[in-house]
Amino acid sequence: MKTFSLLFLYFYLALSLQAQHHSPPIQPLLDSLEAVIIDEKIPGALISIVRSDSIIYTGGVGYANVEDSVRVSDQHLFRLGSISKTMTALALMRLVEDNRLDLQTPVMDIDPNLSITNRWRDTDPITVEHALEHTTGFDDMHMHAIYNKTDEVAPSCKTMLESHKNSLTARWKPGTRWAYSNPGYVLAGHILEKKTGDSYHQVTKQSVFDPIGMVSSGFYFKEPEKLMAQGYSREGGNFTPIDYPSIQGGPAGELCSNAMDMATFLQFMLTRQLSDGSTLISRQSFDRMESSKTSYGAKNGLANGYGLAIFNHWLNGFHFQGHDGGIDGFVSSALYSRDADFGYAVSVNTTKSPASLARKIRNYFLGDEKVSNREEVPLPKDFQQNYEGFYTMQSPRSQLTYFLEYMFDAIEIEVQEDSVFVKELMNGVVDTLYHAGGHTFYSTDEGFPKTLFSSQEKNKILWLRSDTFHKVSKANHLFKMGLFFLSVFMTLVFMIYGFFWLLINVFKKNKKPFSSHVTLWISTFSFVGMIIAFIYNAESIGPSNELTLSALLVTIFSWLFLIFAFLALLQSFRLNSTNRFFRLFYTISALSVIGLALFLFYHDIIGLQMWNY
Repeated sequence: MKTFSLLFLYFYLALSLQAQHHSPPIQPLLDSLEAVIIDEKIPGALISIVRSDSIIYTGGVGYANVEDSVRVSDQHLFRLGSISKTMTALALMRLVEDNRLDLQTPVMDIDPNLSITNRWRDTDPITVEHALEHTTGFDDMHMHAIYNKTDEVAPSCKTMLESHKNSLTARWKPGTRWAYSNPGYVLAGHILEKKTGDSYHQVTKQSVFDPIGMVSSGFYFKEPEKLMAQGYSREGGNFTPIDYPSIQGGPAGELCSNAMDMATFLQFMLTRQLSDGSTLISRQSFDRMESSKTSYGAKNGLANGYGLAIFNHWLNGFHFQGHDGGIDGFVSSALYSRDADFGYAVSVNTTKSPASLARKIRNYFLGDEKVSNREEVPLPKDFQQNYEGFYTMQSPRSQLTYFLEYMFDAIEIEVQEDSVFVKELMNGVVDTLYHAGGHTFYSTDEGFPKTLFSSQEKNKILWLRSDTFHKVSKANHLFKMGLFFLSVFMTLVFMIYGFFWLLINVFKKNKKPFSSHVTLWISTFSFVGMIIAFIYNAESIGPSNELTLSALLVTIFSWLFLIFAFLALLQSFRLNSTNRFFRLFYTISALSVIGLALFLFYHDIIGLQMWNY
């Protein structure tokens, strides 16, 4: 009887474990994914779905090449963009394992000739792990340094770093704020090359791709001769093929892979083992890659931020980790969860997010979104007094457009009992925070805290899912926004008014003096021309360091805007018009225009040379 009971228990446990890992049939999911890409106008998608002990599916839906009606297969290479960073970080961790590199080493000790500016160098040098965690304070890629259409073979990371020298300035103390920076990973690639003497693509092939078994994957500077999916943009309802533009960011974004290789990679990340049972890096190194250490948030209890090229997410009630990526014609995501024993990769060959496809996959295998049990703690009594209020963004990814983020990405915190509401200026309440203790907070759907309130020197700090905000006066901020909007509004109003005034006055017999109207109108017209030229140049794909007509017009129009704004202001003091309303209108318009021009001059927009930025 005892033997029978033991056998029964054995088979029960075996069947239970089998049921836990039982995967539903794949075809209904593929059918639903096919429906999504049709509905969202996506050409095709690479799909990999795995568990630690099995590959559930590799392949795709839709078309790798629309023109030739070629369906996506498990062998088609897709450009995976910033998923490249995880491979670069793994290669560097191999050096750490071999005692050839220390993550805390200042990068200037590795190469003293680097063109890096850090005014905190003596007390807070930029280290290897700062580069890998995006806590250097670097700006992201500047416009002239995005594409490379001159080299036929991949340049060294040292050469690429020269093109990014405008980005390599610590805008704040290293190891504090987090801001995503592709040049930081070009620096990581240079460290890899400096320490090994080989190119980053050779090192990653030998130390990462080959051991894992990613036989087709690699950092491809030019379009590979292997089976390659075509990338597309969508214009006017049609798919427009995008060329394969090489970028100045190899170790940060030039990875190409297919569904089979990504399945192998995801299984490796789930098991932390190679196919033969050996390890690529130690458990301690894996733990380090998957957790934050150097940012202000991490130092105050938030370990589940951005690690060494690995994001941490809470999805469908499970802890997921991985990375996403975007590059011309492709957007991708590759995530895995040891809690759920599940991993997936999705890449689409267009510029649309694959989020709907990823959600379908997760929901199909893991059920709908849910939050597991989490410990919530009452708010401290002084929390509302100290931290309720208005906060502005302090950690921009791109310095060029920071003034827009500062103005519009402001957050208001409102406290009601033990609930903390996050309100955006334009969208109202967008999230609710729940106290996890120590001034750390869960978001509505999170199973671990990713938000922090703290005081540093004289600042009240909000760390909201890796973005840094400082508490400011709401009244002052709204007053500044009001002035900005008034200036833009009056500039546009006078541009329209002046256009019709000039048009009408041309055909009048008794012509009125042109000088005052023309001076201010040229300034307002130049402002509109500058904006149009900027948008056109920013959206065009091409060698960003070329002196194009649109780039030149940005520079010319911006200077005309400022110069004629000054002239118009001077003219406002000696207007001869007897019409009081017009004098008031003109004076307000001139003040608005000069205020806007000086504001843009302060933020380096006036005189901007996009081919050299």
